[in-house]
Amino acid sequence: LERAHDHYRRSHDLSVEVGMRREVGAALWGFGSIAVERREWDRAIGYLEEALAIHDDLSEVETAAGTHATLAEVAVEQGREADAVQHLDVALERVRSVNDELHEVELLAARACLPGGSVEAAVGKLEAMQGRMTVSGEMNAAWSLYRATGKSRWLGRARELLERLRAAAPAADRDAMVEGQRIQRAIWESE
Repeated sequence: LERAHDHYRRSHDLSVEVGMRREVGAALWGFGSIAVERREWDRAIGYLEEALAIHDDLSEVETAAGTHATLAEVAVEQGREADAVQHLDVALERVRSVNDELHEVELLAARACLPGGSVEAAVGKLEAMQGRMTVSGEMNAAWSLYRATGKSRWLGRARELLERLRAAAPAADRDAMVEGQRIQRAIWESE
């Protein structure tokens, strides 16, 4: 995480210096994501909200949706379910506005974990998108469906997809891939 932080710091500083707002937003999102991994919730919220303001100002619909999804994760961790629902609903509205069905699947699955969410809608969309999703996107959706339902079928699928990601990574990076990412670590450690 320190190397990632250093990378984002250099990117942020250079982007600020030359006036590249999109890249400043990306670096702020990166700082926020690192704070999420470190469970530094207030710091994560500050960076993510600052990044979101830039994404919105530049009309980066999909990037803003992803930032809302990350803010929803933080809200869940802090026990603020209503805020998480609000962030996910905004994210869903945004990805639907640009017909981004791939991210819609992940968001529907995350939304299924919260009050008013629909497991059936998430599963239906996941099945409709079979073969068109990224491995990591499908893994995230399967993990969310496991959290929403407790069904081992979804945990098994998430683990299978994590194994595919690990197999594709250089051998030296495989353990760090699980240790350095909260969702991958949770999948790996779940029984």
